[in-house]
Amino acid sequence: MSWSLGFNGENMKYRIIEIFCVVCAALFIVFSVMSNTGSKKSADEIYKEMSENSPTAQGVVLRDNTFFKKTFGISADGFEGFVYYSSDDVMNVNELLIVKFDNKQSARELTEKIEKYISDNRKIFEGYAPQQEEMLKNYVLETNTNTLFFYVGEKSEAVKDAFNNAL
Repeated sequence: MSWSLGFNGENMKYRIIEIFCVVCAALFIVFSVMSNTGSKKSADEIYKEMSENSPTAQGVVLRDNTFFKKTFGISADGFEGFVYYSSDDVMNVNELLIVKFDNKQSARELTEKIEKYISDNRKIFEGYAPQQEEMLKNYVLETNTNTLFFYVGEKSEAVKDAFNNAL
């Protein structure tokens, strides 16, 4: 009686190729996760760099956590940092927000709040302030790994490109 594990030369060759493919896939996943750690720059550093390279929101002032919470209904205390500019003029819809965060749940929650905020503001300006309504239609809301960017204003594509380059 002969005992065999069912491995002959041909089967062994395919088994080695199979193991090699699994190892390569695992290494690819590990390196992808490690390389996608996000920007190491603070929100202030990102804003400074992007404002040097493109026009940003006009007629706006820097806001604090209290104003941020009043506007979006969420406290910024749970974030690594943020930069928020908005206008004191009710007819100026220009805004710029950069938020650094620790987890994706925070990003999802803030994204939902911003989308509701935009929807509510579009209803306010609908019909009587077409320029503001158009800027609100063309808002930018983008999340890149650990950084959220929100912008309402003119030249939104140029400002979005400056943000991506500043990361």
